[in-house]
Amino acid sequence: MTRRILLAQVSLLVLLLLGAVVPLGLAAAAHDQAAFRASASGAARSLGTVAEDRLDGKRPTPQLPALMGKLVVPGDRAELMLRDGSVVTLGSPARYGVPVLRAALQGQSGSAWEGAGDQRRLLVGVPVGDQTPPVGAVLLSRNATLLDGTIQLLWLRLAGITAVAALAAAAAALTLSRWVSRPVRSLEAAARSLGNSDLAVRAPVDSGPQEVRQLATTFNAMAARLETVVHAHREVIADVSHQLRTPLTAIRLRLELLADEAAGLPQAADVTATLAELARLSRLVDGLLDVARGENRATRPEPVKVDLVVLERADAWEPVADDAGVAIRSNTAGSLTAGLTPGHLEQVLDNLLDNAIAATPPGGTVSMDVDETARGIRLVVTDQGPGMSELQQAGAFRRFSGIGESGTGLGLAIVRQLITADGGQASISTADSGGLAVTLLLRRADVGEQLPTVPG
Repeated sequence: MTRRILLAQVSLLVLLLLGAVVPLGLAAAAHDQAAFRASASGAARSLGTVAEDRLDGKRPTPQLPALMGKLVVPGDRAELMLRDGSVVTLGSPARYGVPVLRAALQGQSGSAWEGAGDQRRLLVGVPVGDQTPPVGAVLLSRNATLLDGTIQLLWLRLAGITAVAALAAAAAALTLSRWVSRPVRSLEAAARSLGNSDLAVRAPVDSGPQEVRQLATTFNAMAARLETVVHAHREVIADVSHQLRTPLTAIRLRLELLADEAAGLPQAADVTATLAELARLSRLVDGLLDVARGENRATRPEPVKVDLVVLERADAWEPVADDAGVAIRSNTAGSLTAGLTPGHLEQVLDNLLDNAIAATPPGGTVSMDVDETARGIRLVVTDQGPGMSELQQAGAFRRFSGIGESGTGLGLAIVRQLITADGGQASISTADSGGLAVTLLLRRADVGEQLPTVPG
C-alpha cells in the first residue's frame, strides 16, 4: 500500500512538473533563439548601413573594413559583396554564394542555419542601399555555440528543479503513505489474529486518518462483542456438558441396575428399550457438543497423509465391520497429502464409516477410494445400503435431517463442518450399488508447506 501511494503521488507530480517545465523550457529556448537571430540581423543591417555610407563611386573606401570590424562581435564572419563582384571580407570567408546572399543581392533580407554541433552558425543577408537592385549585399555568419550553451544550461536548470521537486514530493508522499498505511497494516494484523481465535486482540485507534481511526474503533467494538458472544457460547457448552452428561450417566447406571433386577420379569423389555433410548440421547448430546466445539474452534491446516489415515481408519473399524458381517475395502492412489487440521479427517471417516457400516446389510462392502484430481484430493466413501431419495440427499448435511431409530442426525453435519472448515467440500450422491457415496474434496498440500489458518 505504501509503495502504491508513493508511486501514484510521485507519478502525478512528475507529470504535472513535466507539463509545466517542458513548455516553459521550449518557450525560453525559442525566445533565446529569436533574440540571437534579432541580434545577428541588427548587426548585419548596421554593416549594410556603414557599407552604403562608405562606398566611393560604388567602390569601397579603404576605411570600410575597419569600420565594419567595429560592428561585429568576436567570432563573426562578414562579407560585403558588390554587384560588380568585388568583396570585402571580415575574418575567414563567410560562405560565398549561399542562397541567403543571392537573395540579398536581389533586395530580399533573409537568414538560415548551417552546420551542426560546435560548427552551427546563423547566416544573415541584407541588401545594401535602398535602390532596386541594391548596390550590394552584406552576409553575416555568427557562431551559435554560445546560444546552444545557454539553452543547454537552461534545460539543466529546469531538470535540476524538477528532480529536487520530485525528491521533495517523494519524501512527502512517503511520509503520507506511511501515515495512512501503518494503521491499516495494524488493523489487518488485528483482523488476522482475531480470525486465529485471539479474541482479546484490538487495533490501535490513535494514529492515521480519521476514517481509518473510525474503522479501527468499529473493529474493536465488533471484536469486543464477538469476544463476549464466544465466551458466553463456550460457557453454555460447558454448562450443557456438565448439566446433561452428569444426570444422563446417573440415569443409565440406575437403569442398568434395574435391568439386572428385572431380568426374567415382564418389565425387562421396557427397561432394555429405555436403556437404548438413553444411549441414543447420550449420542445426541455428544454430537451436539461436537458441533458446538467445531463452531468455536479455529482450524490450523497442516500437511496430512490422506492414504495413511484411510488405511489406519479401515484397520480401526475392521472389528466393528466384522461383527456386522460387512467388509471394508480401501483403494488409495499412492501417497497423497492434503491440508487438514490434525484429527479432522479421522473424525470425519469415523462418522462416515459408522453410518456406512450401519446402513450396509451383512455380506455387503464399504469402500473408501482416494485419488487426485485437478481440483484437489478426492476421497469417496461408498456403502451398499438402501440409499436416499434426492430430497433426502438435498438435506442430508443439515442437522437432525437424517435422525432415525439408531442415529442422531448429526454425523453428516459434523462431516461437512469439519471439511469446509479446512477449505474442502463435501457432497452426497447415489452409488452404482444403490447405496450412498459421500465425496470429500480436500485441499492439496505439499509436504513441508505452511498452510494459512482457516477460521472455524
